[in-house]
Amino acid sequence: MPKNIIICILLLVTAVFAVSSEVVTYTNNWGRHPMFNIASETDAGIEIVFSIHQMVVEEMDIDGQPMKSYGIPGIFLPNDKVLRI
Repeated sequence: MPKNIIICILLLVTAVFAVSSEVVTYTNNWGRHPMFNIASETDAGIEIVFSIHQMVVEEMDIDGQPMKSYGIPGIFLPNDKVLRI
């Protein structure tokens, strides 16, 4: 296949996935910065809060079933099986 056709197909696939996603933005977060923030600090320890500012919702088709995928920018949770001994 010529390079131009491959590039057009990649752009088309990217456009289809971009249309089916939504970015949800949260206001009035617990922390000033995305993710982990130090809420308080004393001699006994620190209190850390986790705060998200955005969430991405994408529509997917898995085995013919429409489903939604939720993601937080900057966070990756692997889908590995846990080895228990």
